[in-house]
Amino acid sequence: MSQKRASGIFKKYAIKLLRGLVFGVVTSFLYCPVCFFDPAQDNLRVLLYYSASFILIWELMSFFVNKLNVKVNWVDKPRKKLFQNLQFYLFIFLPLNLIYVKLVFIGDPEVFNFWHLFLLNRHNALTALIILLFFNSLQFYKALHKSFEVNREIEKKHIEYQLLALKNQTNPHFLFNNLNVLSQLIYENTELAEQFIGRFSEVYRYLLEQKEENLVPIETELEFIEAYIFLVKIRHGENINFLINKNSLAGFYVAPITLQLLIENAIKHNEISTKHPLTISIDINGDSFFVQNNVRPKSMVGYSSGVGIDNIMNRYKLLSQQDVIVEESNELFRVLLPKIYTNKKLSGLIN
Repeated sequence: MSQKRASGIFKKYAIKLLRGLVFGVVTSFLYCPVCFFDPAQDNLRVLLYYSASFILIWELMSFFVNKLNVKVNWVDKPRKKLFQNLQFYLFIFLPLNLIYVKLVFIGDPEVFNFWHLFLLNRHNALTALIILLFFNSLQFYKALHKSFEVNREIEKKHIEYQLLALKNQTNPHFLFNNLNVLSQLIYENTELAEQFIGRFSEVYRYLLEQKEENLVPIETELEFIEAYIFLVKIRHGENINFLINKNSLAGFYVAPITLQLLIENAIKHNEISTKHPLTISIDINGDSFFVQNNVRPKSMVGYSSGVGIDNIMNRYKLLSQQDVIVEESNELFRVLLPKIYTNKKLSGLIN
């Protein structure tokens, strides 16, 4: 046996003996306070008896709760667990305790009469009940904590699947809309179509790079938006304007493609012409940032994949546990999104 192992065993049993001695003093004082003040009492015998009794009861209850009775879970089957504990206490411990007390004090029947033996049995029964409740409380806490961890892991996986489904919606949505734009530009202006393809490749590269991310710095998103705005301006020219406060838009995280979807939503639903130009503003408002546009509804709205605002609201609800606020009037349409300051892992719900 190695010295380290021997030291560990010694430490283990030293703790058991010390615990038994300490609680032996406490229980003997509680059950027989006169023993400490009456010089005629055999105080050492009383202390040793209660210390030994406490150690035996502790080990017995620990063995039952932590070894024999671990298959039934407090969280899943509390009634069965309670019934098993009652069975053990009533039909195993109490009979064993009667035998134990009788064997220890059988040699002195005149001093330890029926009443004394009854009190000794009652004291041990009460001590055992307290220890049994203690071990079961620990086991209940561990089972409850494990249940919470399992539920949290299930919730985490569920959120991951939801986020993946939502992110997978954006790629085909973005691709469909921009291929439509490209198909028109090829016939209208081949030179612009070539520039469009170059910028489009940059934008789509961003989509692929951020595919596994749930959050990106706002600065990264704004760099992507610059390339996307170039594509938009090729089609709409000076009929669409962007007011972006880059100085304020810093130091927090956003869900990737959020700004692009909101810009796309504004373009899709509003008239864009020399007479009615569209202005899109991006700025902060307290603990939120917003994307805002003037309202001039189209008489007819083309194809809609059903992504857009709903996608953003669902993603932000999952990522930040906060709601996206949509404000709408006859003149303005504004979407306020919560700033997210920490890119923490999904155990905190964010990847």
